[in-house]
Amino acid sequence: MKPKSGRPSLAEYLLVARTDKDLTQKAASKEANDLAKEKHLSVTVSQGLIAQYESDGEDDAKIKHPSAAVLKLLAQVYEKDYQEMVMHLLYSHYDVEEVVGADLAEGRWLVWKAALKRFGRIAEVEGLEIDQLRSKARVVAEEQILDIDGIAKWEEVFWDDLPKEHKKFWFVGPSPIADRDPRIQSAVANMIQQDVEITYFIHQDQAAERRLSYLRRELVENAHVPQRIVEDKIKEISLSGEDLRLTSTDVVIAMPSRPTHAVGFANVKQDGRVAYCLRLSPAITERLAVQLNRIRERQMTQLKGTEMLDVAGGASSFAERRKRPERKRR
Repeated sequence: MKPKSGRPSLAEYLLVARTDKDLTQKAASKEANDLAKEKHLSVTVSQGLIAQYESDGEDDAKIKHPSAAVLKLLAQVYEKDYQEMVMHLLYSHYDVEEVVGADLAEGRWLVWKAALKRFGRIAEVEGLEIDQLRSKARVVAEEQILDIDGIAKWEEVFWDDLPKEHKKFWFVGPSPIADRDPRIQSAVANMIQQDVEITYFIHQDQAAERRLSYLRRELVENAHVPQRIVEDKIKEISLSGEDLRLTSTDVVIAMPSRPTHAVGFANVKQDGRVAYCLRLSPAITERLAVQLNRIRERQMTQLKGTEMLDVAGGASSFAERRKRPERKRR
């Protein structure tokens, strides 16, 4: 039986745990009492008591202060993690959402629930679960991590109160942060409407060019961004040779025009999809922004030089034509 809500109450949790073990309330009562006798505990778990623990009403049938001894017995009978059971008790009986707020309570719940997941073998080796938990705790405590929904929201709201000259955003990498994902496309459209200039640093190949053409078309046709604005705000820098070493990982950088204040995230992928984005350290972001700024300036200089040569060539050709004597008409 599935719980009625995304995060089940303690009563729902106990009901699901019992039915998953295919036990009636009477059978669960017997197993709990047999276990209590085996452990020499002076605890009695009646069928009626189990029914009360599974009641989620506001009447007298609901247990207001569940017994730790009873919960420990039920955890063993149902083969459930006792700490997980206590977390359900905490949220069900102590008004967590009311005090800290529903969204924050839900987010913390997801972190706790993930941490409670058991791993018997890690990389095919037994006995590393505690080491993994220690590493996960460090990541949660020290790192800033966003999923695709979070990174899209960050991209949209970062620009408040920034002057125009710093409204620049760079996508860097072989497949710049899920450019086909509608959430990212929406964020890109929102940034353009906030006058943000977006530059893609991409591999110099046809696949990258097709990707950018697809993105531009989607922005015009689906996000309804005017063609002229898309052409004006979406830039590209093609990377090749030594420059490709900077694009081994997909990265995004906000405000790269001020490298010491730039903010960057790197993609972490699973099965070819972006699982989450990990914030880069300020030092790494600054170094990357400086290197990419040099590449960008070099290509801009080369482009201006090419344009000047084209103009000079055109002017020279025009002058040569002017010098030629006109043929006399017969």
